[in-house]
Amino acid sequence: MSQSIRKGTAGDFQNMKELVGNTEKIMDEWSREQWSSSLQREDVEVFVAEEEGALHGYAVVRLSKKDPVSLTERPTAAITHLCAPSCESQLRQQLVQKCLSWAKQKGAADFSL
Repeated sequence: MSQSIRKGTAGDFQNMKELVGNTEKIMDEWSREQWSSSLQREDVEVFVAEEEGALHGYAVVRLSKKDPVSLTERPTAAITHLCAPSCESQLRQQLVQKCLSWAKQKGAADFSL
């Protein structure tokens, strides 16, 4: 079985809801419209982990503009959502690494989770 991490798509929304066990109503901040909107933003990236077409986890990373008190001009990055089964620590690490790599490519200097 081959597991891969790829960029999220609008079609992943229902599977993401099932993964967090909320098939009827998901957290307010994760409405279908907001999920789709996040996919269109340049300062946000969504990654999903998939195996044989089944979603096993996801992570969302967001860039923030420079902190006014920071000495650097570089943005910061935060992983705002991270979801993977508790038995899948390696999967969580892979999702975090994918987020960090993306943020570094975008010029982020500091990271938070």
